[in-house]
Amino acid sequence: MSIASVVTVPQLNVDGGAIGNQGWLAQRFAFWRERLLREGDSADAAPPDDDSVAPESAALQLRTLFGLTTFETELIVLAAGLELDASLRAVVAKAQGASPREPMSLSYALALTLLPQPHWDAVS
Repeated sequence: MSIASVVTVPQLNVDGGAIGNQGWLAQRFAFWRERLLREGDSADAAPPDDDSVAPESAALQLRTLFGLTTFETELIVLAAGLELDASLRAVVAKAQGASPREPMSLSYALALTLLPQPHWDAVS
């Protein structure tokens, strides 16, 4: 019996998996960018509903796998967005009084005021 007959390698569904995940991230980055541009809005504005996401995005898989809260999941998404989306990075930099051209990290203070259901447990 060969190893190939014993090991099952999952197939990546390029049409739905990677493209769906990319679309979900782009939608989420756009939501947070717009939310930051509307500085006066309250922090209880929730991100788009995830129930219609099929297949499940990588961020939602992380949430399920590690038992993350909505706040923790969106914190990961926003932090990733700083590296993946230049326009989101520029808006976050402006909100934090920094230059988007300089090395930057997301401040926890901004996350606590921006993201839904904030809590300090995320840093413990």
